[in-house]
Amino acid sequence: MPDFVVMGVDPGLKTGVGIVQFHSPKGCELLHSDELDFDRVMGYCQLWMPNVTRLVVERFIINQRTIKNSQAPYSLEVIGVVRAIALQNDLALEFQNAADGKSVVDNAMIRRLGLWHRGGKGHALDAIRHTVAYAIRKGWRDPRLVAPEA
Repeated sequence: MPDFVVMGVDPGLKTGVGIVQFHSPKGCELLHSDELDFDRVMGYCQLWMPNVTRLVVERFIINQRTIKNSQAPYSLEVIGVVRAIALQNDLALEFQNAADGKSVVDNAMIRRLGLWHRGGKGHALDAIRHTVAYAIRKGWRDPRLVAPEA
């Protein structure tokens, strides 16, 4: 598998983003990560998407809990902005459920891979989590995916 660069997006009022280059046959490198206010999402995507080969976004599903917690449409609006800029960059938008990332990629794995984001409320880490889960699904492997035995 050739090298590829994945941008992960955790949409919301604070949007987490993570851009990771996955090397073949193994290895990865965090190119950038951040937690963005809504008004910074478009500029960030315009700056970084031309350097990305894959784009993965956390799926946002409206359910009873969503309605109860907030009427704010930030997640859907961020997805719309990301989709529009992806189209300009000829990138396909691939969605993952929140559980897809969290069930496969825990914080310890992110640390072992050297992809840790400092600061924020965990949104950038969730975006990074999505990039790694996506890469694993596509066949990328690294010995650090498995925790060393104690």
